[in-house]
Amino acid sequence: MFYERIKRAQEIMQREGVELLVVASSESYRYFTGEARERACLLIPGEGEAAVLLPESEARAYGGELRVLPYVALPQMLSQVNAFASRLGSKPRAAVVAEEGTPLHLLEHLASALPGFEVKVARRIMTELRMRKDRAELNAIRKAAKLACRGMERAFEEIEPGVSEARVAAEVECHLRRQGAEIARVGVASGKRSTSPERSASERKIKRHEPVVVSISLAFNGYFAELARVATLGKAGEELQSLHAAYTKMLEAALEGVKPGRKVMEAERDVTLLAYEQGLGELYPGGFVHGVGLSAEEAPHYEAYPEDALLELVENSTLAVGHALLGRGKAGLRLEETVLVRGSRAEVLTRFPREIAEL
Repeated sequence: MFYERIKRAQEIMQREGVELLVVASSESYRYFTGEARERACLLIPGEGEAAVLLPESEARAYGGELRVLPYVALPQMLSQVNAFASRLGSKPRAAVVAEEGTPLHLLEHLASALPGFEVKVARRIMTELRMRKDRAELNAIRKAAKLACRGMERAFEEIEPGVSEARVAAEVECHLRRQGAEIARVGVASGKRSTSPERSASERKIKRHEPVVVSISLAFNGYFAELARVATLGKAGEELQSLHAAYTKMLEAALEGVKPGRKVMEAERDVTLLAYEQGLGELYPGGFVHGVGLSAEEAPHYEAYPEDALLELVENSTLAVGHALLGRGKAGLRLEETVLVRGSRAEVLTRFPREIAEL
C-alpha cells in the first residue's frame, strides 16, 4: 500500500518535472510510511528507491522496508539530504513538503542543504495524492467518525447547570482517549461565547436556556473526523431555533452540492446565497467546507489557500461540511459533519441527530 503511494507520487513528480520530493512534515511522512514520527524525513526521487532519514537511535530499531539514512544531529541530516540529492544530477528540481506542522527553521535548513537547486512548496503534489482516500484511510476516518459520535453523546451527558465548559471538554477528551482516539480536541462554548468561532472551553459555568456549542475533532490511527452540535439546558429560545432552522438548510444545500467534478467554490456559493436569502448574509463568515484526513484541516482548504476554491472534488475525498459558525445576539451554533464524497452523493459519516439537544 505504501509503495503504491510512493509510486503515485513519482508519477506526479515526473509529470511536474520534479526530481526530488523532500517529505518534511509528520502528516505526509505518515501518509507514505504508516509511521507516526515527529523527527523523520522521507526522500523520494523521481525514479528509483526512496529513503528515510531517522535519528541514529531510532534507525537501529526501524522495522520498515525503506532504505534508512541515519543521522545524529541536524547537520548530519542535512548532509544526508545533500548527498542523496547530489546523486540525482547537477541541478534537479527539488520540492519540499511544507505544511502547518513543518518548522520554518527546518525548511530554511533544507534549502541551504540543496544549493543551486530550485526549492519550492510541494503542496500541489500532496493535494493530488491526499485528497483521494484509499480503503485503509477511509476505514480509519469511519472509525474516527464513530468515536466522534460517542464523544458527543458523552458531552450531552456531562452538560449540567453550573458545570464549567472546561470540565465538560476534559471529561469528553478523556473518554475519547480511553475509547482509542489518538488525538481528541473538544470545544465547548456556552451563552454569548457560543457566537465565537474559537473552538475552546473556558471556566464559564453553563446556565439554563442558553446555547451550548460542542465541537469535536479527533483522530484515529492518524486520521481525523469533525463533528459539531448545539444543545441547551431546557427549552431552546426562539433566536436559537431560528438560527438552527436556517443553518440546517445551509448544511443540506452544501451536502447536496459536494459531488465529484464540482468545485469547492460552487458549494460555497450555494451556501452563501441561501444565507442571504434567509436574511443572514451579514452574519455568515464563509468557509463552510474544507478537507479532512491526516490533518483536521487539509486540502481543499480555500480559507487558507484561496486557489483551493477552484479545486474539483473527487470521489473518495473526505470533507468537513458545516465548518462555519453562525451567530446573532447571544445565540450561536455550528452543525458540522464529516462526509465522504461518493459518485453521486455525499455520505455522512458522523451519524448523530442534528436537532437542538434540549437536555
